[in-house]
Amino acid sequence: MPGNQELMVVEVSYPPGGVAPLHRHPVAGAIYIVEGVAESAYGSDEPRQYRAGETLQDRADLPHTLFRNCDPDRPLRFLTIYVLEPGRSYTMEP
Repeated sequence: MPGNQELMVVEVSYPPGGVAPLHRHPVAGAIYIVEGVAESAYGSDEPRQYRAGETLQDRADLPHTLFRNCDPDRPLRFLTIYVLEPGRSYTMEP
C-alpha cells in the first residue's frame, strides 16, 4: 500500500433482522455481500437492497443512516474493505 497505509478486510455477520446503529466512516470503502440481502442508505438517500455477489460503496461523506439484514430468518454475511492508516478505526460515532 502507498505510504503508511494498510488494507483492512473484515468479515461481518448480522443475525436475522439485525440493524447497524447510525455511524460514519473516516474513509470511503467497499462492502461485498457474501450471503443474504442487505438494505443500505446514506444521509437522506432512499434505501437500496444489495444481494449476494453485489458490492456497494461505503461512503465517508455522509452518515450511514441505514444498514440492515432484510431476512428475518437467515444471517447476512459481508466483507468491508478499507485502506487506512495502521490502527485507525473504520467506523466512528455520528
